[in-house]
Amino acid sequence: ALGLQLALHAERAETCGRLPALRESFDVVTARALAAMPVLLELTTPLLKPGGEALFLKGPGVFEELDHARYALHELCCRVIETKAITLPLVGTQTVVVRVKKLANTPKIYPRKPGIPGKKPLS
Repeated sequence: ALGLQLALHAERAETCGRLPALRESFDVVTARALAAMPVLLELTTPLLKPGGEALFLKGPGVFEELDHARYALHELCCRVIETKAITLPLVGTQTVVVRVKKLANTPKIYPRKPGIPGKKPLS
């Protein structure tokens, strides 16, 4: 009904972000309850086209996470363009939507090998 094109891949994000067919090919990437912000950025932004946006649903600790993500945002050529608290329909829980814009190509060294972003976050 919305005219969206979706792509699903059963693979680790770190691997998808290195595949030429997927790297920097999406207009929008989204994630919910995946990881802390520095890790989340490294896993998702390599998939975005420059100018694309990531939409993350995060909990009440998101603003502290964003403080820890300053280096990751800079390193991955991104910036937060909006944070908006919302109440999820049906369940009634509060969440914060974080919109991140990708400003330029992701440096070739990212994402790092599977497991490394979680063990050694960019912060």
